[in-house]
Amino acid sequence: ENYDVLGQIVVKEANIKRYILNKTNNYSLNLSVTKFYGADLNEVGNCCITGHNMEGHFAGLKHLEEGDTFYIIDKKNSEKVTYEIYDMYTVFPTELDCLNQNTGNKREVTLITCNPRGSN
Repeated sequence: ENYDVLGQIVVKEANIKRYILNKTNNYSLNLSVTKFYGADLNEVGNCCITGHNMEGHFAGLKHLEEGDTFYIIDKKNSEKVTYEIYDMYTVFPTELDCLNQNTGNKREVTLITCNPRGSN
């Protein structure tokens, strides 16, 4: 399907190790997690990564707590950056504030998945 691998995300506490694909659609989300919106991997801004709430994808996110860490390796320059979770919350599909790019000139990552019923 001509997807490019942008990098890899590793969340040890949630048993997640997935390649990040460059396009978000039904088919790519069945393959792996995807860059949904925002800044490039490990760049200033909010890089929004989405994945299905299923085993092997983002199902393990529910086990994370504030203070846990994960890292992203971007394929472009092989840079590994570690991120610390500082907030977790539920939104409805129409609430887009989590995609905000105003990060105060910092690198941020928003991990997005649905709840088990898909409504939030």
